[in-house]
Amino acid sequence: MSQSKICIVSVVDDFFVILNEKETNERIFIPKDKFTVKAKPGDELEITRDERLNGYIFKEVM
Repeated sequence: MSQSKICIVSVVDDFFVILNEKETNERIFIPKDKFTVKAKPGDELEITRDERLNGYIFKEVM
């Protein structure tokens, strides 16, 4: 697994979820079918790219 990033959910539509990385403001585009948590714009998530599963691991930041 790669390093975790803290991101803020920016956009949720029918096809993509767009996250803004908190530290660099870099945008991350994730296909909606790979997005495994319920989140809305403004929510903070910890995101980790999992190469073994060819996907992502999401955790809500409280």
